[in-house]
Amino acid sequence: MRKGVLASVVMVLLGALLLNPASAAVKAGTSCTKLNQTTVATGYVYICLKSGKKLVWVRGVKVPTPKPSPSASATFTAKPSTSPIAIGDPAGAIGSTTSPTPTPVPTLKPSPSPTKILHPNMTKPVINAVLTPGFRSYTVTYDFQPGDEHYDVIIFESLTGEFKGEQYIVYVGTAKSAEVLTGGLAPRWVLIRTRDQWSDLNVSDIKVGPVTPKNPDPDTSTAPPPPTNVQVFCRLNDSSPWVLCSTP
Repeated sequence: MRKGVLASVVMVLLGALLLNPASAAVKAGTSCTKLNQTTVATGYVYICLKSGKKLVWVRGVKVPTPKPSPSASATFTAKPSTSPIAIGDPAGAIGSTTSPTPTPVPTLKPSPSPTKILHPNMTKPVINAVLTPGFRSYTVTYDFQPGDEHYDVIIFESLTGEFKGEQYIVYVGTAKSAEVLTGGLAPRWVLIRTRDQWSDLNVSDIKVGPVTPKNPDPDTSTAPPPPTNVQVFCRLNDSSPWVLCSTP
């Protein structure tokens, strides 16, 4: 209903435009002759209003463009054939209807997944690994084997030597030695891992230990033993000579 009213308004405005040739030159701000006169130009409704002592065209709302309603599509109903079938036809006797021939459905084959190219493991475990204790620290030194193609080295530390999840990383780098600071004096083991940059599976490990860091503080829990083979010298005054007073 609203579309029909809108189309009627557009047709009336377009008719007014065709009947008024002067509307083709109508522009906002140009002079007009009749107050409240309306016209359509350039897709807008213009109205003649008084501005000061003059009558000028003022642009109003835009004229909506009617959209064509979609036409109803034709519907075709297929009727079964009533033509008789000859006797001996596989479909049956005269008067029977033929069965449609099923269309074969092609079988879709899954596309093969791309072949994953795995980089071979060219890493080798380090050799000549040595742990040297220090004061609340220790030093790890090692050498690389000939032909080893590693990217970097990771050193893990464990207080149990199991390396089943309790270990933690204490060094990552490319050097052949590392100093590790410790917070305690308990023995500890290290796992030295060489790895490449292609795969997390391309690694080589070696376990070394234990090493016990040294205590930089003096041990005051045990009293020192008494001195032995001590001789005591004394003198009567500053000018007298030293003489042996007693021996152990």
